Amino acid sequence: MTGIINFLRGPQSFAFFVNIGDNQYEGQLLGIRIFDTMEQAEDWVKIKYMSIPDKWKVVKVKTDINELTESFFGLFTKSRNDIVDFQRYRIKDISEFGIEDQYIQTMYIFEVKK
Repeated sequence: MTGIINFLRGPQSFAFFVNIGDNQYEGQLLGIRIFDTMEQAEDWVKIKYMSIPDKWKVVKVKTDINELTESFFGLFTKSRNDIVDFQRYRIKDISEFGIEDQYIQTMYIFEVKK
């Protein structure tokens, strides 16, 4: 019975995909998408960036959530404490002429409690 009640209430959280372009941590919002789950958002990233040029590669970058400001998260939620899960992706230039640690784009996926 609890499962039916929770279904009728709707999801307890949702996921944001945020593209901030070539900025390192925060910057102009170039794209936002909302998904029901983190898994859907991660699958979308895989599909969306499957056909990028061979000289680029999408990489997950370990990032402490505290490296972003409260005002950044304030665009999407009341508080950083509402963030359930957080992942940073970057598109890296891996060409032979690419500069070490040069990134083309930065994207975040984070799950937010309702």
